[in-house]
Amino acid sequence: MMAGVLFPVEQGRWLVTLGGVAKHYPPSDEAGFMAALETLRSPVLAATVRLAEPISPVYSNRAMANRFRHYDRWRGRLDGFIAVGDAACAFNPVYGQGMTTGTVSATILADCLKKYGPMNPELSRRFFRAQGRFQASPWMLATGADFRFPETEGQRPSGGKLFNPYIDTLFKAGRDDVVLHRRVGEVLNMLKPPSAFFEPSIMARVAWWAFRRKFAGAASATQPIPAMPPSLIPVG
Repeated sequence: MMAGVLFPVEQGRWLVTLGGVAKHYPPSDEAGFMAALETLRSPVLAATVRLAEPISPVYSNRAMANRFRHYDRWRGRLDGFIAVGDAACAFNPVYGQGMTTGTVSATILADCLKKYGPMNPELSRRFFRAQGRFQASPWMLATGADFRFPETEGQRPSGGKLFNPYIDTLFKAGRDDVVLHRRVGEVLNMLKPPSAFFEPSIMARVAWWAFRRKFAGAASATQPIPAMPPSLIPVG
């Protein structure tokens, strides 16, 4: 299974990304990459790329592992040692959390420097504990998403079988419910913690959506998802 993203960047340029799961790697040569774009459910990406002028070769990255170095649990002395970004916690880059997490960690470090001072022997330990508390949420999001695939390697967290059906329903409901759609975006973009998925008002909307879907009839429940985005579907 592959998914594609077309994203605008500066100076009128666009970034085209293909991602695969379960070791279904996208091709790294131009012809193969273009052929893979043609296999996506929506033809928009392939059509756009055909009209565009390439400004670089195809680059591939297969370093998709999540890695959490728990300096916050280190019992030895850490005087004068600081690690932020991927040096402390690296994520599967497909979720786009690494830069945000590193930036927030830098602000945590700035707060700790202001509070404890650069010469305080407890600075490193205090910082790593604060950073570890913050990183727990994006770590849970990234690893929880990856462990949805049986091919993912690693120690699986407890509770997945309990929460995954609810999260699946929440994401599906977000296609129809603007409040749920906004909440999914807020959590995935780290504007709110994952616990925001479980606020009573959000859970009630998910339950109501599931109830309506179950009893609305097979026709409405099984409508196919169109290949074209809503704004590009021909009318009439």
